[in-house]
Amino acid sequence: MTEENKRKWEVSISIVGTVLTIASIFIGISQFNRQQNDNQVLEFKREMLKKRADTYGKICESAGILASEYTTDTSFKKSMEDFERYYWGSLNIPPDRSVTTAVEEFRETLKHVDRRSIDGHNSLAYDAANLQDSCYRALSRSWQSLNN
Repeated sequence: MTEENKRKWEVSISIVGTVLTIASIFIGISQFNRQQNDNQVLEFKREMLKKRADTYGKICESAGILASEYTTDTSFKKSMEDFERYYWGSLNIPPDRSVTTAVEEFRETLKHVDRRSIDGHNSLAYDAANLQDSCYRALSRSWQSLNN
């Protein structure tokens, strides 16, 4: 191999090495940025799920108090106000159809039932339990979707 050929190979190898180094740096930066974006999206979903869990807990607690046969008029009025505030506020951001349906059923029962009668109490208790089950299932589905 002549000196000139040897020099051409050395230059070619150094150029290829430089190109590969630059390409690997760009690939690394791209992967890092993609991972950062994925982490931010996942963190946002977790925060939204925590807010949803908090709202579901509050609305289920209000429904439980409203369905309780031991509810006083004062606590009933306050729980009704709380329930309505959650219904019109944070419950619907973002909505889950099964929870929304269960809340609407509980709300309708609440409007049309004599809570002091045993049948009225049983209807409220049944709908409150259905609401709690819907909230649990919706949260379970949401947590599973985070892990997939």
